[in-house]
Amino acid sequence: MGDTFWLNVMNIGLGVVILICVMVIAAGIGKDLLARRARRLVMASQAEGDLRALVGEGGDLFAVPGLGLTMADGGEQTPPQTKADKQ
Repeated sequence: MGDTFWLNVMNIGLGVVILICVMVIAAGIGKDLLARRARRLVMASQAEGDLRALVGEGGDLFAVPGLGLTMADGGEQTPPQTKADKQ
């Protein structure tokens, strides 16, 4: 009986060690996933803010210090289209 008792105690001890290792690994993976999610949310909010700033100014106008407003098409304004031009 003495031999099986120590064998059972050793198995229980190793099982506890394995359980602790699995919990540490699961906590690390969970922490990494939460960090990735938080980073993705921050990036999405920054991209949304940049998009709103871009569209809020007219979409093709950019405020460049020293240059004033620059347009994406080179700054050449085209005359507005009339109904006859659209057809």
